[in-house]
Amino acid sequence: MWIGLIFVFSAAFAREYDAEYIPRRPWVLLVPLGASLVSSFLLWVVLWFVANLSSRKRPPFWANYRAFLGLFWLTAPLAWLYAIPVERFLEPGPAVYANYALLGVVAAWRVFLMIRVAQVFTGRTGFTAATVVLLFGDAALLLALMASPWPVIEIMSGARRSEVQAAHLDVIGTGFCWAVLGLPLLMILAMTGMIAAEKQRRSDGRVFAPLTKPSFLSPATRSLWVLTFFSLLVWTAVLPFTQPPLVDQPGQYDLAAAYADQRREWWTERTSDASSAVVIRQDRTLRIRNRHGEMRVFAASIQWRKLSWKGQVYEFKTNFEDGTSPMLLFPASDQSVSLPLESLTYREGRRDFATTEELLAWVKSRPGVRLRYTSEGLACDWESSTDGRSVAVEVWQLTVQGREPEDLSGADDADIDMLR
Repeated sequence: MWIGLIFVFSAAFAREYDAEYIPRRPWVLLVPLGASLVSSFLLWVVLWFVANLSSRKRPPFWANYRAFLGLFWLTAPLAWLYAIPVERFLEPGPAVYANYALLGVVAAWRVFLMIRVAQVFTGRTGFTAATVVLLFGDAALLLALMASPWPVIEIMSGARRSEVQAAHLDVIGTGFCWAVLGLPLLMILAMTGMIAAEKQRRSDGRVFAPLTKPSFLSPATRSLWVLTFFSLLVWTAVLPFTQPPLVDQPGQYDLAAAYADQRREWWTERTSDASSAVVIRQDRTLRIRNRHGEMRVFAASIQWRKLSWKGQVYEFKTNFEDGTSPMLLFPASDQSVSLPLESLTYREGRRDFATTEELLAWVKSRPGVRLRYTSEGLACDWESSTDGRSVAVEVWQLTVQGREPEDLSGADDADIDMLR
């Protein structure tokens, strides 16, 4: 049991060694211990109930829980995988998915071990032990997700999240759906397994087979103690490199403020550059008609667009004059199109010319897409490939010496509308 307790603290260091300044908040090392005590006790209550469902001879509860807790804590070294600093060599979005992948590996590993432990402690079949442990894990996951902040309004509104926030929401949403779908199935399987196993349960009603306490001097015990102390000593070599950057030193606030100002200037410059190229203002829709049909482009934000074409909706982030990819396909009510769009080239921007003649010459010289334009200089059109899987779209606001023209000759005002 003491070996397992030391492993728990070692796992706590693995979680926090590069995220928290431990001398300032040492209590963060106790969080895994508290979580393990709560989860192990609840799981033990469930296993105790399953093992003694109809038994009159019940072994001591707390003595057996102590033995179970020791085994539960021995799964703590699996959390050493959390020490992999994925944030240092991956982008923020992929780093979030990598951390969740490590969490999945650790969780799956622990579940398999706990299934075997439950089988030995309860004397039930492997099927019954597996369904009971999985049912407990599913219920615990649902409670944890329900207790966490769930941005329902944000999801319904379609508000845009950052890459990291979107990754978190993606994993949480997927986990919640699988937990909800799996709960009734696991309940049925667990009840079926307990009913079948009750017919073949052990006649003496023991919770688990007698365990032989290993000698302190046995090779297995000595190896465990060596591994235990090594798991703590290794942090004496790691912490001196990871903790100093987390210290609140004098003057660090000024550096942080300067960095924030620098990022703010960069973001302002980037946003202003994007805004200067925007033709379709936010929450407005551009409707374009030509011989192929009608297409609509909705501006969800400065850079995000939603293109509606032939009953399908494609969401993408525009780089304005550089074209754009990839796209995210969303379902639409009209499912008549069997061949979805695979390639989209989208250009949007503003062009200024010295004279009206120069403006008209540029419109006629555009390769690939024959531009239509309004009398106010809004030039746009789109072309699709023969199979309909590739589309090129161009949207331009043309000006003459910084001003929008008032009455361009040859305008197609009837085919181009800017809807609110």
